[in-house]
Amino acid sequence: MFEKQPWMHRAGEYPRSDHEYFGLLARAVFSAGLGPKVVESRWTDMEASFHAFQPQEVDKMEESDVSRLLSDPRVIRNRRKIEAVIKNAGRL
Repeated sequence: MFEKQPWMHRAGEYPRSDHEYFGLLARAVFSAGLGPKVVESRWTDMEASFHAFQPQEVDKMEESDVSRLLSDPRVIRNRRKIEAVIKNAGRL
């Protein structure tokens, strides 16, 4: 029923930095409602588009960045998810 994906952590394994925590949070946001293969196939491009999920850099993203991402076929183009990840970066 539930297949463990390569990016998932095992019990007792924890991210070692804010960068790793934020990457997992972003992946959860973008994975909602999508199959794991869709997210996996685009993840490298997602990392590049979101400054390797460095929270301080993502927090600086503006509406022009959101517009750019919405027109980029290499990323998951969902405005709510993109905006949520940017907002979460500020909170982290």
